[in-house]
Parts: sequence; structure tokens; C-alpha cells
Amino acid sequence: MLRLLIFTYLIFQTYGFLVYPQDDSSPSDEESSPSPHLRPLLTYGFLVYPQDDSSPSDEESSPSPHLRPLLMSIDDLHLRQLSFAELKETVFFVDKTRLIRDFLHGTGPQQMILQTKRGFGKTTNLDMIRRFLEIDASHNGTKETDKLSHKSYKTFATKVPNKNQFLDVFRDRPLFAKNFGEYPVIWLDFDTKGVKTHSEAGFLRHLLNNTLRSAFEDHAYLINSSMISAEDKMNVRKFLYPNSSTHDVTPRQGVALLKRLLRQQFQKDAITLADNVDARLREVIFDPEQELDEKVDVLDILIDENEPSGRMLMTCVLLPPGGSKFNHWFGKQYEGVTEDILETVVYKKPSFLNRMSQMKAWYGGYGDKFNLYSVMKYMNWGRKKFQPLWTELGSLDTFKMAFAPDCFGPKILECFVGCEITPANFSSHLEVFPQAMRSLKSLQRLAFPVEASVCTDEALLHLVEFLVDLGYLNRTGRVYRPRSSPRKEYQILKVPNLEVEDYISKLLYKTVVAETPLNGDENFRLELFEAIFGVSESQETMRRFATALATLLMTSERANQTSDVTLAHALRVHLLRPPTQFNVPYVKLGPNDADLDRGRPNFDLVFAVRAKDAPAVGFFMKVESDEKSTASDQVLSDVVNDFQLEEIQNIPKSGTVNVLVKMGCDDEICRLNYLYNSTQLDQSKQLQIKKEQVAREAREKWNKF
Repeated sequence: MLRLLIFTYLIFQTYGFLVYPQDDSSPSDEESSPSPHLRPLLTYGFLVYPQDDSSPSDEESSPSPHLRPLLMSIDDLHLRQLSFAELKETVFFVDKTRLIRDFLHGTGPQQMILQTKRGFGKTTNLDMIRRFLEIDASHNGTKETDKLSHKSYKTFATKVPNKNQFLDVFRDRPLFAKNFGEYPVIWLDFDTKGVKTHSEAGFLRHLLNNTLRSAFEDHAYLINSSMISAEDKMNVRKFLYPNSSTHDVTPRQGVALLKRLLRQQFQKDAITLADNVDARLREVIFDPEQELDEKVDVLDILIDENEPSGRMLMTCVLLPPGGSKFNHWFGKQYEGVTEDILETVVYKKPSFLNRMSQMKAWYGGYGDKFNLYSVMKYMNWGRKKFQPLWTELGSLDTFKMAFAPDCFGPKILECFVGCEITPANFSSHLEVFPQAMRSLKSLQRLAFPVEASVCTDEALLHLVEFLVDLGYLNRTGRVYRPRSSPRKEYQILKVPNLEVEDYISKLLYKTVVAETPLNGDENFRLELFEAIFGVSESQETMRRFATALATLLMTSERANQTSDVTLAHALRVHLLRPPTQFNVPYVKLGPNDADLDRGRPNFDLVFAVRAKDAPAVGFFMKVESDEKSTASDQVLSDVVNDFQLEEIQNIPKSGTVNVLVKMGCDDEICRLNYLYNSTQLDQSKQLQIKKEQVAREAREKWNKF
């Protein structure tokens, strides 16, 4: 027997059937995977297991990773739906069973929507409610009345291992006695599991062949029940065994039939739990090939206004059309995980508690909430290196062009520190259909050169709503600008944390590279940073700096872009992702309060660099098209005046070498007027660079120019 087990293990290992947890030595985005058959696991989920403090660090490899006990999160592994019972046994379990009480006794509409970001616990919470409420029925539909023998009794009536205490819902004995195992439950998962349905007809087929079929399989006992007529049993079989002969039935009919039969069987309205009701909506939005002329009204499938619907809870990321008429603010307090709860979860692991401030910076930022997915995935291997984790669940690449310099790239970059959007009362969902959808699809189809007519204020509003729903932006407050024209109240939005900031900065970099390929040339990037870091009083270093800027500006002109805007934006993006040997401690990403009150920023670009064992060098730049001037001191007068109002965050001016620059180009010449560590206009200097010469040198050095 032992030999057989060893032989089986070797076979499974050889042919790739064993799933190995990944550590931080796994390949990056730019590297190829040595085990390509494992990539779907990296995309769709993660493996969670309790660690002790002796677990290997990022730099260590495990001698036998396949021998570790694996516990997988319900929301993070699509290959298998884990039960609430399995999740309860992990060290990461957080007791949110009060949600059950809120669901049963909540006021307002009986149809509720739990709307939040991916990976924030929607499916887990929905599964918990299901396990608690659903009736335990025999093969012929007879209700099992002995709660002690209920299949989920031990799950809810035993102590939580990582706390050694009972669940909140069990401690509320009257609620437990009255509701545990007392309801017929319809579970509907609309997720397509990554399979494209391509059209309304394809999605309806998916619902019949998967979603509805699974729901009827949960209640297959109905065909053996004495309380169900022969005709209804025949109808049940149509949904249990869908085929080409069942084209006369619809998902709406299936849901209505199941509700009616369960009411008839148990003399009680069924509770409907519908997961991912926005699945089709998200497929249409994210797939550039799909049009808007076809859609599926999922809410119409679930709710028949002529029939009692019973209590219902739906989950989504994007609110489907018509969703606002339901209680779509339900359960907000149960999404993600708060800092105090997180501390109680990891109290046995001091190494993680010591990293709470870093964890908050990387995975917090959603009000007082942490991103549950990233926190769990970060902790599961005892990682020391912080990196983007949650962003692997989705991609904004199909909307990449909306992040272009001539579209909304500069505005999104402002959101790293806090951007302002008007109106202040904008919607937090995409229910506005089809206007918002049309805006998103138009942005998705943008190509170079970017059409300014697509990047409108209305399109920006719809994109922002979209990013808020997905979790890439977070609303942090409101502000009233009395000096703005016209006077308005603005909504303040911010990229929530370093995880999302890292992802969006990569996307912004991809966009400037796609728009101007020279930005992606590593040799050019190296020369650009050497020119910036090499700036000194000598005219030679300033000329090298001016030549690098002119090269970048001219590539924008060749791409028919607004060159001055593109130059400032491209430099910011480069400075956010410098080569490893260069230190860029500060980049001003957007206007500050003083700029906004005044109605304009002081400079197009402000940043600081610091070479090893040298003082910081602060750059204050203005870039203007068609700038023609021979009196450099006059050109720099506004630069000097505005310099007095500008600050570099966390870097005092007194200890910094300050470089004040104004650059402008006409058709033939670029002029760089500058002051090096001085504000005396009579000390200003000017360089003139012929664009023809810059272009000739660039063509010789850079194939992508």
C-alpha cells in the first residue's frame, strides 16, 4: 500500500497535478513562469495556510512546499467553492455573523444588494448566510427537525479555533433557535468563471446550463416529494437536465418555478441569495469586442413584481441598472477588515503587528478598512516584501488609453495625492445606463492620436464612478472653492494605498510608452535620469539636461500630441518609476490647495532628486509651447515669483539646491532659461538648442525616436 501511495505521488508530481503554493521567488510580470500550468491559480486565487513565525521569508525557499496544510479562501479560489465551515478553521477568520441578524431583521426593502470591491468578502458573507439559514432536507424533501443533526450545526455551534469563543450568532440564542436551519434557500451564482458568453443569448444559455441547473440540483429532492405534482416535477427536470429540447424555458421562469415549489413544499417563502449579479454587465464593459446593443436584466430574472419575492440578498461590484431602488447600502460595515479586528486576528504573530503601519499604507485606505484579499495573501507566506496582490484580480488594460496624457492621465495622477471632481454629489455606481456605459466603451476604443472629443468632463465623471466602484479610487471628503470659476463644491478622491498606486503608475507608464515608444527604451531612460541627476552650474550639464527634455518633447510633437502637457506628464511618470540606482524623494503630482484656490498651479513640474552623499536638488519647471524670448531675466520673472509660493514636501528649501527652469520651443529652436540655486534675475542664463540637431542625434541613438 505504501509503495502504491509513493508511486501515485510521483505520477502526480511529474504531470503537474500537485498545486504548489507560490512564494516571492515566483516570476514577475516580465519573467516567464517555469510552471505555466500554475498560472491560472496565480490569477484566480491564492492558498491560505496558518503560519508560525519560523515560516520561510521571501529570500528563503521551502524544501517541501507541497507538504504544507492548505486552507483556501472562498472568495479567492474559483476552482472550488469552500464552505464557511472550512474558512472558520483558518487563523484569518473574522466573525461577521451579525450580518445574519441584520439581514433577517433589517428594515426597508426585503431585496438588498451587498455592493463592494472584488476580494472584500461578498461571497464569503453570502455563503455564511446560506449555511445558517438553509433547511436540511431529506431525499424526498422532508425537513430535518433535529437541529443537533443539521449539517451546519457544528459550524455555528462550536467555538472559533483562533479565538476560543462562540460565534456572535450562536450567542444570540433566541435568534439561533428561531432561524437556524429554518428557511428554504435558493443559491444563484451568476459568475461565468472567466468564460466569455459573448452575447445576451450566450449569457442566458450559461444561466440555464450552469446557474439554474446548480440551483435546482440543490433542491433535487423536489422530484421525489409527495407535495409536488407530476407536471411540476417534469418542469423541474427541464432545469435539472437542460438540453436542446428545453429551449422553451427561461431563467426567469426557472427562478419563479423554484420559489413557488419551495413555498409549496415548506409553507414558507424561500430566501434568495444571488452572487455576482453584475457578471454580464462587467463582461460587456471590460470586453472591447462586445457592443452595448444587447444586455441582460438580471434583476428582472430574479424579481417578479406580480409574485412575492421573499427576502433576497444580491452581491455585485457594479450596481446593475435599477439597483438603486433596492437597499444597496446594506452590509457596508461588514466589507473588508478593520485595523482593530486585524490586530486581533494576528495577535499571535508579533512580526505582523510590527508591520501594521506598513500594511495600512499598502493595503488600507478604504476609510477605516483594509483590503481583506491582500492582507490574507500577504500574511499567508509570512511575506516581508510588500507588493501589489489584489490588483491581480482584475485589469484596467482595456481602458489604458483613458490614462493617456491627452486624456485623463494627468487627472488620475493627481488622485495619488487627492484630486477634485465636480459635481460633489456624483453617483457612486454605474446604474446610469446607457450614458455611462457608452462613455466607458468610447474610452475603451480610444487610439492614438487621442480624440479630445471623447475625453469630456462627463466621460471623466463616468470613469471616476467606475474606478470608485472597482476600488481603484476612494472618496475622502468634499471641499468648497469660493474663488473657483464658477464657484463649486468638489468631491475629493484619492488612490487608496500603495498597492493601487503601484498598479496605476505601471498603467500610466504603459500608456506613455504606447503613445511614445521612446519612453520605453531603457537606454534612453538611463540617459534621461543621468542628465537630470547630473545638473550642475556648468553649462555643459544644463545643455545635456535641455537636450534630454527637447528629445522627449519632440517625440510628443511627432505623435501629434499636446507637447507641453505630454512632456510634463511623461516626466512625472518616469520619476515615479525611476531606475533602481536613482533616488527621487518627491514628485508633485497635482495642484495643492493654494493652486486650486488661485485657479492654476505655479509650475508644470516640481520634483526633487538626491544623489548619494549629496544635497537634494529641487526642480521647478514651466513648459510653454512656441515660447520666443531673448531677455531671459524677463522670462524667468514669473518663475521666481511663483517659486516663493512653492514648497517641496518634507525637503526644506534652505538645504536644497534649487533649479528654476522655463522651457519653450518653436518650430526650429528650444530655449531653456534657468537659474541655478539663485533667485537673482540678473544671474539667469539661456540655452538654445536646434531641434534639427536634436532629432539627428536622437535618430542615430534611438531606434524608437
